Amino acid sequence: MKKEKKRAKSNLRKIQVQVWLKKHKELRFGLSCAAVLVLIYFSWNLMNKVDIHLDNTGVAGTILGAVIGGLLTLAGSIWVYSKEQRAKQNVKRKNLIYSPLYDELQTIYDTVFAKNYYPPHADFSKEKQQYHDDVRFSAWERIKMDTRYLETPDAVKNQMELLCEMVQEYDTARQEFNGEVERIFDRIVEKYGEPQSMFKGRGWVISKGILSKEDKNLYKEITRSKEENEVSKKIDKEVREEVENSDAMKHFKDCYAEWKATQEQTTKLIASLIEQVLLKYEG
Repeated sequence: MKKEKKRAKSNLRKIQVQVWLKKHKELRFGLSCAAVLVLIYFSWNLMNKVDIHLDNTGVAGTILGAVIGGLLTLAGSIWVYSKEQRAKQNVKRKNLIYSPLYDELQTIYDTVFAKNYYPPHADFSKEKQQYHDDVRFSAWERIKMDTRYLETPDAVKNQMELLCEMVQEYDTARQEFNGEVERIFDRIVEKYGEPQSMFKGRGWVISKGILSKEDKNLYKEITRSKEENEVSKKIDKEVREEVENSDAMKHFKDCYAEWKATQEQTTKLIASLIEQVLLKYEG
């Protein structure tokens, strides 16, 4: 058991060193150059110690040339292999990480921002979306559940987490906005002495009507009244005006704009990484 633990610790240290060297490519290159110079130095000293005669300088040159040539060939082989592996890794990263993220980001952008749509709910989750009107980011959550997350660059991780934060802020603001709209509606209905609605989703229905600029009588829509009288028209007008000028509306619109800007920035980053791989490794 103790031997296994020691072996496990040793393997862990080896992996940590390998990861560290990969992160510090410049240092690795410098160490390789230093190793070549050290080998040349020791080879030259070795030839001096064996006291090679001046007439045999051709032999010494041949030996030294063979050593240097062998080292350069080895270094070249390592460089070519590393380049091939790096190309495979980047193409794999594009296909399994960047492309799914980009496709989902673009689809959601076309659904939401291109149409000035304000979804009733938005979140990040790997679970299947329950309602058609909601917006759900699932690609990133699936990536986080497997080894692809370890291969994701920090720049992408940070940007996706920022987008997640903006989406959460939007969703919170949306629910708060619905609640404020409901309170405004109930207060104005009470002001005119009309019966209160018991419909639980009235805040969402009213906010949706105002945000989408629907030409419908909001009071009539909530009470499902067949007739539109002067009182219902006054209620509709006052509710719209008060909601439009409310702090809740301003905060909600600000959160929507921040989400949009962050998603555009995220999409550009992912697109740049895809383009980089296409030009460098698949072009």
